Amino acid sequence: MRLASRLTLLGLVLLLATTTASLLLILRVATHDGFVPYLVAGVVCWYLLCWFVLPLWTRYRHTSE
Repeated sequence: MRLASRLTLLGLVLLLATTTASLLLILRVATHDGFVPYLVAGVVCWYLLCWFVLPLWTRYRHTSE
């Protein structure tokens, strides 16, 4: 069970890295604008919030001691 949890976490981190790299590449080529890093940073923050922060907060909030 612990191994599956670690592999899932690794998969999420690799998905984040792949998404970030592909967004940077595609948007840099397509737009040539200076706002691309800020847009990608916003997507990364949204990803981290949805996949790491909110589940940890929910687990902390709804776990009995």
